[in-house]
Amino acid sequence: PPPTADSPQTFCASTTLDQLQINGANIRFYAEESGDTLLNDDIVLIEDTTVYVTQTIDDCESQDLVAVEILIENPTIYSDSIEIEYCTGYNTVSLYGNEVLFLSPNFSGFFNTQFDLENLINSIDDPNHFVITTENQMVYARLEDGVCYEVYPIELIPKNCDVIIPQAISPNEDGFNDVFEIQNLYDVHLNHQLKIYNRYGECIFE
Repeated sequence: PPPTADSPQTFCASTTLDQLQINGANIRFYAEESGDTLLNDDIVLIEDTTVYVTQTIDDCESQDLVAVEILIENPTIYSDSIEIEYCTGYNTVSLYGNEVLFLSPNFSGFFNTQFDLENLINSIDDPNHFVITTENQMVYARLEDGVCYEVYPIELIPKNCDVIIPQAISPNEDGFNDVFEIQNLYDVHLNHQLKIYNRYGECIFE
């Protein structure tokens, strides 16, 4: 009897014939329904195609060839990078940024290269404290999408986070210097001491 198999069978990016789900023994693959061209089971397929399959039992190869359609889906690679800013002088950043997308159960991880992403190897161990090594560094995020996956490029962009301290405060509700706000202090310089003095050198806030 001939083997049995579902058709079509769908794969992401590429596959080999030995990854097909075939029910049978001693499976052989052919390029044509006539069985003229025998195919190696480790041949790499990157495009849609149809192969024809037999099984061999007790040295008897099935005469009827079973057609199996193979569909190859390509991953979705987004061209627009997600930009995450970090303060110049600091060498760590959280790769999650403000993207709730990366909290999805389909999220597979962050990677330094697309090769690592494609092969699911060398994922970044601590994305909350990623160590930056170059300016405008690129990393990549992978989300599974059915049979295939999506690739999100992430660009790490340095920015100036100097502390900007107002010289005076006059809370008289005239719209000028009513609020004492130090830019880039609390979010950037976490270990700090803040003291405010009046014009007579007396500490009025600590």
